Amino acid sequence: MMLKIGLLLFFFVFETSMVGAIAAGLKGAAVYQKYCSICHGAEGRGDGHAAFFMSPKPRDFSSGRFKLRYTLPGQLPLDNDLLATVTKGMHGSLMPSFESLSEQERKEVVAYIKTLAVTEPGGKNIFTAGAKPKAIVIPPEPRVTRASIARGKELYRDLGCGDCHGEQGKGDGPSANDLKDQWGYNIKPTDFTRGIFKGGAEPRELYKRTATGMDGTPMPAYGDDLIPGKDRWALVHYSQSLATGLAAPSK
Repeated sequence: MMLKIGLLLFFFVFETSMVGAIAAGLKGAAVYQKYCSICHGAEGRGDGHAAFFMSPKPRDFSSGRFKLRYTLPGQLPLDNDLLATVTKGMHGSLMPSFESLSEQERKEVVAYIKTLAVTEPGGKNIFTAGAKPKAIVIPPEPRVTRASIARGKELYRDLGCGDCHGEQGKGDGPSANDLKDQWGYNIKPTDFTRGIFKGGAEPRELYKRTATGMDGTPMPAYGDDLIPGKDRWALVHYSQSLATGLAAPSK
């Protein structure tokens, strides 16, 4: 009996939230409620019915903090950043790809997700009130060489990457078991040896993660104020060498 009541309440909340959003004329609301709310919640606060069982936890869109961005640290993502995440999903998590949806549907759900970025009821929308985000500049990737991988290994050590990711990149550093995200949930550092990276394993994607960090997590940004672009590429090359296990180039 209690189960039936619980299910009825769930469907009542689901339907009323969807009807209210659609009545407000918000495009993408129906797509969001059908595919996204079960994890991210009806109001995008990361508290959907499936969130309890998930690790890492679904993103709280109301915070305005997003992991995968092409923008400077602490800035909001570009529309294309959000569209890429919806399209490709997030590797190493339960966030699936929604490439099966039409491009128009994906763009509309991105627009709807942006309307959920309100930290408190009646507050200002973060995307509307915030400064316009600025994309980082990614310099051309230099050739992968033994020297670039060695330089990356040196930086990996000096910047303390091993404290979280481990000396061999296995995600088993001394701080690995104590890491929490902005919301207090336990979070595990990436195990580079698996070759699974949340934003994708492409070199440019790894460069973005190194340069911008991952907002809401302990992963910091290594921007121009800390290291130059050539050193970020060296870190990318070293990370790739850990993932592939391939021998370093001869020169």
